[in-house]
Amino acid sequence: MAKSNLKKIFFVFIKSTFSLAQRKSSKKKQPAEIASGDLRGRARVLARLFKLDFINKLKEGKFIMAQKTTVLTQDGYDKLVEKLNYLKSVKRIEVAERLKIAISLGDLSENSEYDDAKNEQGRLEAEIRELESKINNSNIIQGVSIGDTVSIGSKVVIREIDSDETDTYMIVGSTETDPDNGKISNESPIGAALIGHSAGAIVQVHAPVGIVEYELVEILRN
Repeated sequence: MAKSNLKKIFFVFIKSTFSLAQRKSSKKKQPAEIASGDLRGRARVLARLFKLDFINKLKEGKFIMAQKTTVLTQDGYDKLVEKLNYLKSVKRIEVAERLKIAISLGDLSENSEYDDAKNEQGRLEAEIRELESKINNSNIIQGVSIGDTVSIGSKVVIREIDSDETDTYMIVGSTETDPDNGKISNESPIGAALIGHSAGAIVQVHAPVGIVEYELVEILRN
């Protein structure tokens, strides 16, 4: 678990259990630092109590980090799995070989090849962990959504009111965003504005040039 995440959990734990710790400490024999009225000493003692309880609960598995659900089409899911397999079976071996060669050059303290290889290995492992997290916490949308309102998986035809130009898009999760191939995220300005609307609706999109209006012409069925 990353240090930054541990710090966040630790401070939340301190905040939520502060009053409880005070009640517990009042029932026990107070350390000399607290009994003397030393505020800094009081803070140090309470911090030790919090940290000990926090570590014990962490070891017991009582803290579970919330995982963000990744919404994917079946095609998007398959591509993530394919990429993960490539990174683990091909790229990881390539980076390991590069690291091995760099180590063979000797004197790692002044070995830029070694530093570069280690950095690349770190980035690769981080990407692998990210892909594994997305795959393990994915929600797969089967096929094109054909409901009466726009949702993730819907394929829509929209018309910009001012220019009268039409475009066809598929609404996908942020992981699959690919505007050049007609896929826009449900979190994008246009995608977010369309979600939940039926054909014929006029939606407003906040763009850098101001508010742009679009008509939802049609929700395609195939």
